Amino acid sequence: QLEVAGEISGIKPHFKKKVYPKTSYLSFRGYLLIFKEIYLDRILFEDPVYAFLSGKYYKSLGLATGDRIEAFAQLGVESGRLVLSRLRGVSTMKGEETPYWDEQKVVMAQEMASEFNDQPDECLQCPFGSLVDVEYHKDSHSYSRRSMLCLKGVSDYKDCYVRPLYCGLDKEANDVADISCRRTERINIR
Repeated sequence: QLEVAGEISGIKPHFKKKVYPKTSYLSFRGYLLIFKEIYLDRILFEDPVYAFLSGKYYKSLGLATGDRIEAFAQLGVESGRLVLSRLRGVSTMKGEETPYWDEQKVVMAQEMASEFNDQPDECLQCPFGSLVDVEYHKDSHSYSRRSMLCLKGVSDYKDCYVRPLYCGLDKEANDVADISCRRTERINIR
């Protein structure tokens, strides 16, 4: 177990999809906290780290983007990404934002989500773009990969209307993106 501390840079619902020859299931697994940088045992780690939280635990903590947390957690690697699990003893310092996700919004997002095989950078940065782990089961063989879910239901990411709205570019054609939307680093998780 490690002592961890950092500012939450994003929160997204965590989904898992299972695909069988005749059917598929998309299930909600809780929430994924995203840290662009985090202290792991008082050493600054300047790469993305993710933390899984159950829906119930997330609701009790009332977390939002911009909150700072300190906790104890187990660090592991899952499909090439660093993941914190079993967060315990969480203390928070609230930021200015209020929690966005709740059960109703997750159910609605799950119903209207559209899936892409690509993982565009814009979607990875968007608060409504969520990576989903997909397991394919056929005969006695199975394999897994990741795809992208648009939780706003945009059918083609090239025609996305969400990013301009999120970045504040809907008001004027000459606007500059809000600071929260400017890409300062490129994150690829495949």
